[in-house]
Amino acid sequence: MSLNWKYHIGKATFSIMDMAVRFGAPSPTGLFLNHDLVRFLGRPVRSVIDVGANVGDTVAEYLSKFQDCQIHALEPVSSNFKILSDRFHNHTRVTLHPLALGAETGTKVINLWRNREYHSFSRQETASGPTESVNITTLDAWVAEEKISSVDLLKIDAEGFEMSIVKGADQFLRKGNALAVFVEVGFIHGDIGKTHFSAMDDFLVDCGFIFSGFYQFLRWGERKQKASFANGLWLWHTLK
Repeated sequence: MSLNWKYHIGKATFSIMDMAVRFGAPSPTGLFLNHDLVRFLGRPVRSVIDVGANVGDTVAEYLSKFQDCQIHALEPVSSNFKILSDRFHNHTRVTLHPLALGAETGTKVINLWRNREYHSFSRQETASGPTESVNITTLDAWVAEEKISSVDLLKIDAEGFEMSIVKGADQFLRKGNALAVFVEVGFIHGDIGKTHFSAMDDFLVDCGFIFSGFYQFLRWGERKQKASFANGLWLWHTLK
C-alpha cells in the first residue's frame, strides 16, 4: 500500500473518530486537541491567537471546532495574507493582522519558498531565492496595542522562528495570560526549519508552563523509527 493511501485512510479514520466523540463517544486524552482543551480548561475555548496563520487552514479548523471562539490570525507574507483575507475578511469571529511576531520590532526580511507553507525567517530554499520585507513586532507590544489581556490558546507555527516569538512574549507568558501554548517543534538537532523541543520546553517551563503532550506526531526513516516533528501543547501550571 502506498504512503498516499495510508495517509488518506489514516486521515479518514481520524475524522470518523472525531465525529464519534462529537456525538457522545468518550474522547481519549492526547488524541484530539479540541476535545482535550475543553477538558483541560473545564469550559469551551473562547479565544485563540494564531501566529503564522498562513492561508487560514488552522483558522477554519478552529472556527469549526471551537464554537463562539474569537480568533486573531497573524500572517506576514503578503501573498498568504491575501488568501487569508479573501477567506475570512467578512467573518465576525476572525480578526486578521498582516504582521510577524518576534523578539524585535521594525521590519525583517523573510525567505519565500515555492511551497507557501515553508516561508521562513530561518532558512532559504535557494541562496538566491525571493524575499519579502515584512512588519514585525513583539507579542508583548502587540497585545498591549490590541488591548488583549488574555487568551485561551496561543498557537505558533513559524518554521524555526518560534523561539524568537516566545521570547518576545515573555511578559504575557510569565503572567499566565495564555492558558495553553501550542507550538510546532522538531526533534532533529541542527534542523533550522524547526525549533527543537528541548529549547521550547526549557523556555516555557521557566515561564510557568507544564508540558502536556504531542499532537500530529510525524516519524521518518525506512521503518518510521525516527522522530521528526510534532505539535506540542503546554498548559499554564495552575490549571487543575
